[in-house]
Amino acid sequence: MSSEKVKSVCDNEARAFQLKCRQWYVDDTKELGLPAKIEEAVILVGQSPAKAYVQASINAIQSHHAVLIAGKGSNLGKAVAVAEQVKLQLTGRVAQFNKASLHSSLVNPAYKPAASVKNIEVFLKDGESSQDSTNLQSSEQAANDALREIKGHKVYQVPSMAILLVADASVKGKSLAGSTYQVKS
Repeated sequence: MSSEKVKSVCDNEARAFQLKCRQWYVDDTKELGLPAKIEEAVILVGQSPAKAYVQASINAIQSHHAVLIAGKGSNLGKAVAVAEQVKLQLTGRVAQFNKASLHSSLVNPAYKPAASVKNIEVFLKDGESSQDSTNLQSSEQAANDALREIKGHKVYQVPSMAILLVADASVKGKSLAGSTYQVKS
């Protein structure tokens, strides 16, 4: 299995998470009666420094009155920290709606993506037997191949959080389905 396929799986999972976050943003802003600016106001927290996400979030909330900050897996904590920094730097009332969920992944979130090659191979049915066509397969290799075939691939449930910050007094007392609510006055 080539590293391109691992990268492709990671890219597809990232796109799926991005689309889910954009849908949450559109649904939530519509329910709150706010205009949706998907490209500017959906911030997906990744490997960049938190300061970049804080600045992008502040710019979005000042321009559009709402920003969705989202992170999953190991970036979840950074997403929460970014939201807290944004709230500290803004003046006035800020409403916060939190939505937690799980996202399916073929990549084990506890390890680097390269460690999930075998799992991705099984999922893509691209894995080759450990038997070389010219050599006899050991009984241990045969047992491992049979067990892998029986068990199939593993799908990991990766936690994520989307935080919608709204700098608009018009959302006072409103709620969103599936979200918790808090306010900074």
